[in-house]
Amino acid sequence: MTVDGEIRILICTNAAGMGVNFFGVHNIIHFNLPRLIDTFVQQLGRAGRDGEFSNELILCRNHKSHLKKVENDLIRMVKDDIINDTESDSSEEVMNRYVSDSEIQLINQKLMSYKYTLTSACSGFIVDSNEVHGLTDEVVTNIVANCITIFTCDDVMGKFPIWSFQTAVDICNIICDVLGDMDMYNLLIFE
Repeated sequence: MTVDGEIRILICTNAAGMGVNFFGVHNIIHFNLPRLIDTFVQQLGRAGRDGEFSNELILCRNHKSHLKKVENDLIRMVKDDIINDTESDSSEEVMNRYVSDSEIQLINQKLMSYKYTLTSACSGFIVDSNEVHGLTDEVVTNIVANCITIFTCDDVMGKFPIWSFQTAVDICNIICDVLGDMDMYNLLIFE
């Protein structure tokens, strides 16, 4: 809570979804899904009470022991098929660049070092640090494998489960710095 009484982060149980209004809430993060879709809608409804656009981020593992207790309609509603849809339905031409094997290795090393820095900064958190920044070993591997198509922060956030804009900026900067084309893309963006 700030000095003027503004709540910046509220960690709560299901009770917060039962009719309590928190004005100015525009971002909700769910750690796992509730069992019932009605409960989910109640919890989601705490955001945007002032009519402003709001965001919902759901962090859960596809683990049978938990998901078998969750309503099927809720699982279908939150299931993330965005990557599959965009890959198969996209009519846009994908821009590629050449990346040598040594550049790929350097990008991997720098991203792993960056991941370590993020993880160290999150030490002492109650939540697993990978869930805070989203940069897991698997995500690093996927970013490195697809670095030929990453040019902007939108590319990073659109293709990978990175939800922090600053993390996306840093990843993009690492790739462009290794490949030596940062200045070229900055000129294209600002012209």
